[in-house]
Amino acid sequence: MSPSVTFEKKYLMLHVPVKEFTADTATVKQRIQEGRRICAIQFTNGDAFAVGTVCDGSGQETDVKFWNGGKEYTHRCSQIEKKIRKARKSLGEEKQPGENRKYWMHLKHLSEHYAHEVSTQIIKFCLEKQVSLIVLPKYKKEYTGYVMIGSGNWSTLHLSSRIRNDLTYKAWKNGILVIETYAKGISETCARCGAPVTIVNRKTDEYICQNGHRGSRSLNSARNLSHKCILQLGKQVV
Repeated sequence: MSPSVTFEKKYLMLHVPVKEFTADTATVKQRIQEGRRICAIQFTNGDAFAVGTVCDGSGQETDVKFWNGGKEYTHRCSQIEKKIRKARKSLGEEKQPGENRKYWMHLKHLSEHYAHEVSTQIIKFCLEKQVSLIVLPKYKKEYTGYVMIGSGNWSTLHLSSRIRNDLTYKAWKNGILVIETYAKGISETCARCGAPVTIVNRKTDEYICQNGHRGSRSLNSARNLSHKCILQLGKQVV
């Protein structure tokens, strides 16, 4: 793990490897066996970047949290995009080498800032609630690509990929493990009664099930994700 010097664009960068240790080395299986708390997270494309539900080893919910600020983020991004379009128009719509670089860098830094802030808030919440495992939804690669393109490059949902990356290393540094569980079917049934979801309003992020239960569609998905994770891991526990 020796330091190295690399040339990046017009700068020489010194890379110094750093080894860090975490006090909690328990595996996922061990944490489940001990009944530690789990936080399942569902990312959204609305004002909430993400919603999380905390439950104990038996699946009993103890806390719910929404991490908001998505509207502010998308508004700030749209304002920068307007400046880019205006600048292009002044150039006759012809692309120029390095055009609007300052604006593109501003967008990049803005997304990095919000991803850092949201991931830090999630970790802080998990530490306060003594969470040992963070469960994230896993999708097929083709589906992920389709959704990301549809949501737009500067949407709250698109930012979820960067938040995921930040969460992984921040969680590990704090003794929390991050795992993924396939999300297939988590939005199709009611987490309260198991009945099929019959009505979905994507604009308001609400759902109504066959038995009349209603609420946040994203929170319902997070709850189903936690149940699914406990069920799957429970099959592995002897």
